[in-house]
Amino acid sequence: MKKLSDFDYMLIEFDASRNKEIEYLRQQFVNQYPVSFIEVMQYKDYILGQKNRDNFCYQIEVGLRKLGSIQGATSKKFGMYQDRNTGKIILADKWNVANSPELTFNKIRKAILRLIEDGKMNNRHGVITSEISQMLRYKILSVYFPTMYLSVFSENHLNFFLAQFYEDSNAGDQFSGIYDKQMGLISFKNEHPVARGWNGIEFMTYLYRVFPQVNSIKDKSDIKLVSNLVDSVKSKE
Repeated sequence: MKKLSDFDYMLIEFDASRNKEIEYLRQQFVNQYPVSFIEVMQYKDYILGQKNRDNFCYQIEVGLRKLGSIQGATSKKFGMYQDRNTGKIILADKWNVANSPELTFNKIRKAILRLIEDGKMNNRHGVITSEISQMLRYKILSVYFPTMYLSVFSENHLNFFLAQFYEDSNAGDQFSGIYDKQMGLISFKNEHPVARGWNGIEFMTYLYRVFPQVNSIKDKSDIKLVSNLVDSVKSKE
């Protein structure tokens, strides 16, 4: 098993302040959508597909893309959205309540508020059993609680990072899901005297810099152990 310092002996020179722009975007979103607003938020403040991009779903997916991508899955991951061509409100079957956008969003809103509360309390059971789609679920948690959760939502990428620490391409299999895999990586972060002061966004930025190979991972079979580690020149970039 390896430690974070085994991958980059110049780690202490990593400039975590490079994330100021990302932190600004995150804080801007949280200020715009505090829990008090979500409690009274209407579906028009939430749904993707409107000409007005000033809505929860667009901002968390596109506006906060630098905090980790959740693009790739369909808009159904949000539970409801507006068809850009017809203007029709599409309700995902899982969330549909009497074909009513208002009632459906009421259900979604309650689930988001419950997730945020569970996330704040680090309630593992509440988080992993949330009805919110996985990518959206962990993006929300990383945005509202950046010191507790990691801005990595792809299981393939989490598996890749875990493989490097455990020196085993199948290491991810010992963790039951995204929550446990994130916590496993965070435990490695917290073992280092410098890295333990980073939040999940800063750690995410660092991992993708040290292991750029992760961006080519499409499925589990692509996971290989990395032998060419970051050098001191790259560390100073």
